[in-house]
Amino acid sequence: MTKQKQYSWLVAFIYIMNNNVSGGLLAMPFVFYHAGLLVALILLLLVAMSTIPPLIWTLEVMARAQALEDRHSGMDLYGGDGEWSCESETDTEPFHGSLTPQFRISIDRKFEVDELCKLFLSPWIGYLFGLSVVIWCELAMWHYVTLAASAWSAHIPINLDGFEQCSDDDFRMRMHPTGPCWNTYTLCVAMFGLIVVPISLMDLTEQKFLQTFLGGVRVVAIILMVGYCLVGLLTENIVPEDSETSDIGEVWLDSDLIGAMAVIPVVAHALSCQPLIPSFVQPVTDKRKLHVVMVAAILSCAFVYAIVGVTISLHFQSQVVETSSLCWVPFTEPGNKLSLRILSSFIVLHVSVVMVSAMPLSAVACANYIMSLGKDYFGPHPSKFSRIVIRFCTATIPLIGAIVVSNLVDVLKYGGLAGYCSIYVIPALLVITSRRKCQKVFAPRKGQGLARSYSWKSENRDSPESLVSWDYREDRRSQLDFPATPYTGILSSSVVVSLVLIFSCIAVLTTVISVVVSPY
Repeated sequence: MTKQKQYSWLVAFIYIMNNNVSGGLLAMPFVFYHAGLLVALILLLLVAMSTIPPLIWTLEVMARAQALEDRHSGMDLYGGDGEWSCESETDTEPFHGSLTPQFRISIDRKFEVDELCKLFLSPWIGYLFGLSVVIWCELAMWHYVTLAASAWSAHIPINLDGFEQCSDDDFRMRMHPTGPCWNTYTLCVAMFGLIVVPISLMDLTEQKFLQTFLGGVRVVAIILMVGYCLVGLLTENIVPEDSETSDIGEVWLDSDLIGAMAVIPVVAHALSCQPLIPSFVQPVTDKRKLHVVMVAAILSCAFVYAIVGVTISLHFQSQVVETSSLCWVPFTEPGNKLSLRILSSFIVLHVSVVMVSAMPLSAVACANYIMSLGKDYFGPHPSKFSRIVIRFCTATIPLIGAIVVSNLVDVLKYGGLAGYCSIYVIPALLVITSRRKCQKVFAPRKGQGLARSYSWKSENRDSPESLVSWDYREDRRSQLDFPATPYTGILSSSVVVSLVLIFSCIAVLTTVISVVVSPY
C-alpha cells in the first residue's frame, strides 16, 4: 500500500486560512459600514467564538470513530447490513481492551462528516448533511462567479451595441445590474465560465501549480487594499471628493438593526469550513496541536476580516459597495496617477484571478458529495466519465444563478442560512451521540476506573507506541469526562454545546429576517 503523504500542522493552518479568507472577505466592509463598526466587531467575535467549538468537536468525533473502528474491526457499526463496514486494510494496530480505547486520528483512515453522521446519528441524517454541503458549495461558487463577473464588467471597456462598461453604482443596493450593463455582466459570466469549467473537470492533483501560484495573489491584494486605506486615513484623504463623508465616530457608533442582522450570516458563511476539516487534518503528522490550530486559524481569519472591514469602510464610507474591491474602479480611469491606476486595476482584477483558483476546488468537492449521495448509482469508485459529467453540472449551475442575482451580500446571506446545519447543529449532535456511544462500548466493568486524562507517548501519532496513557480513577467525577480524547476540553462541555445550539437558533432567525426585510 502506498504511504499516505503527510504535512505539518502549519500547512493545515494555511489551508484553513486559504479556504476562509476568500470571497466572503470582500463583503465585510459593506456589512460593517451598515451595521456600525462597533456592533459589527462584536458580532464578528461572537460568530468566530461560536465557530471554534464545532471544529474541535469534529476532531473529537473523528477520534472516537477511529477508536470504534479499532474496537469493532471486522464488524458493521451500523448494527446490521449497513453500507459501511469497519473492515479495512489499514486496521493493523491491535486493540488493547475496552479500558484503553485508541482515540486518535489515523493517517490511513479519513472519516468524512457525512460518514460520521451515518455512524453516530442515522443514515438519513448523513444524506441530509451531504445535501446541505452540496447547497453550501453551490452558493460558494455562485458568489465566486459574481465577484469575477462584476470585476470584469466594471473594468473591461466593452462598449458595443447593447453593451456598456459597468460602474460600481450599477451593483450598489441591487440584486443585479440593469440595461446594457446587465448584458455586459452576463457576457462576463459566460467568459468566466469558459475558463473555470474546464479547470473544474481536472483532478486536484492536476491543479497543484495553479493553486499554489494564485494563492499568493490574494495575500498581496489584501496588503495593498488595507495599506491604501490606512494611508488615506492617516492623510485624511478618506473618500473621493464628490462623496459625502461622516465623522469617523459616527461610523463606529451608528448602528442599523437590519444591517447588524446581515453580519451574522455573512461572517458565518465566510468562516464555514466544517465539511473540509477531515481532509485538512488527516494528513497532519503531529496531531497533538490540531485543536490549537483550529482556534488559531479561526481567530486569525476573524482578525483579517476585522482589519479589512474596518479600514475599507472607514475610508470609503457611504461609497463602499457589496463587493468592496469595486470601490477602486473610479481610480482606474484616466486622469489619475499612473501608479494609482496600476494599483487600483490590480485590486479590482485580482478577485477574478483568485476565483479562478477557488471555484474549481468547490466544484470538485461538491461533485464528490453528490457522488457520495448517489453511491448506489455511481458505485464506490465512480468512472472518470461520471466524475466529469457531475463536475460539469456543479460548475455550470452557479453561472446561471449569478446571472439572476449578482448581489454578493444576498448570496452570502443564503449561503449562511444553508450552512448553519453543517456549521453548528450537526457537530453538536455528533459530539453528544459519539460520547454516549463510546460510553456504552468502552464502559469498564464494575469496580474498574474510568479514563480521565491522557498523555502522548511519542512523536509519531499513528504508531502503537503513540497511544494515550490513561490515568484511571474511581471517583464519580471522572465519569463526566469519559470518554476523553486528546481534543476534549472545556469547549466540549454540555454548557458550551447548549450555548452554540442556542446561538445557531438565533442566527437562523436573524438571517431569515435579514433576507426578507433587508433593503441592502
